[in-house]
Amino acid sequence: MSTEKGREIEAISEFIRVHPESTVSRRIIRELFGASTEPPDLSLQMLQKRLEAADEGIVDNYYTLTQ
Repeated sequence: MSTEKGREIEAISEFIRVHPESTVSRRIIRELFGASTEPPDLSLQMLQKRLEAADEGIVDNYYTLTQ
C-alpha cells in the first residue's frame, strides 16, 4: 500500500468516526459493505481493512468526498 493511500485511509476513517451519521459516511459504508444500513458490528479496523483492499481510485474518490 502506498503512503498516500494509507494517509487517505486514515483521513476517511477519521471522518467516519467523527461524522458517522453523515450522508457521505453512510454512502462509503454502504458501498464498501454492500448493505443499505451500517453493519451492527462495524469497527474502524473493519473499515480500514475494506479500504486497504479497495482500488486506489476508489479510495481517492472517498477521500475527495470527505474533504
